[in-house]
Amino acid sequence: MDTKSKEQVLYQFSTINALMSGIIKGNFKAKDVLACGNFGLGCSDGMSGEIIIDGEMLEGKDNHELRELKNTDLLPFAQITTFNPEKSFQATHLNKSNLHEKLSQNVLLDNVFLAVKIVATFNKVVIRTPKDGGENYKDGSEFADNQLVRTFENSRGTLIGFWSPEFFENVSVAGFHLHFVSEDKKVGGHVFEFDCLEAEVSYETKFNLSLKLFNTEEYLKKDLDNDKMMEMVKNVEK
Repeated sequence: MDTKSKEQVLYQFSTINALMSGIIKGNFKAKDVLACGNFGLGCSDGMSGEIIIDGEMLEGKDNHELRELKNTDLLPFAQITTFNPEKSFQATHLNKSNLHEKLSQNVLLDNVFLAVKIVATFNKVVIRTPKDGGENYKDGSEFADNQLVRTFENSRGTLIGFWSPEFFENVSVAGFHLHFVSEDKKVGGHVFEFDCLEAEVSYETKFNLSLKLFNTEEYLKKDLDNDKMMEMVKNVEK
């Protein structure tokens, strides 16, 4: 694969339904994930932290300041790409509810993957990080009960994430999956809500998905055809 083709690929490590089912032990080294790009998100070993990738790989846990992961740190889930935005535009009165509408005025996104970056001073951004001491979750429902949810106002920062088509809901988080990092890189986590008066929105369409699955006995024996999985995803990620 030539360099240009590689940059147009969204690389994914594991699937969202595997993660929600309890396949949470780190299996992919941070350095191997970073070899696939410079822009993305994920979670750390045991679902113990939220990962933000913007050139470097940062981890948000509880109410601690972000830390940079070591090359040898392990992840159970990540999405990463090389971000070369095809277009940037200014958006006003932007929030999570109207983000699809604003982007749809610029790009046909429903049936493709989209890398999205939003830079703004947020009137409000609501983020989630896992609380300390919760590395042994049985599944996503236990994780949902052990989250620290915080609201920040007038916070300058960046949203980093992806749009995934609805028909990939067992593989990725269908719709928008966004993580926040503050401008000073001290605060970050999974985004539940955001609102801003003005923002710079950049995006790049991704027509190729490269998926790496676990090669462990636990994964190979796991029943992933479970109706509960999608309900867990909605409770944890949306």
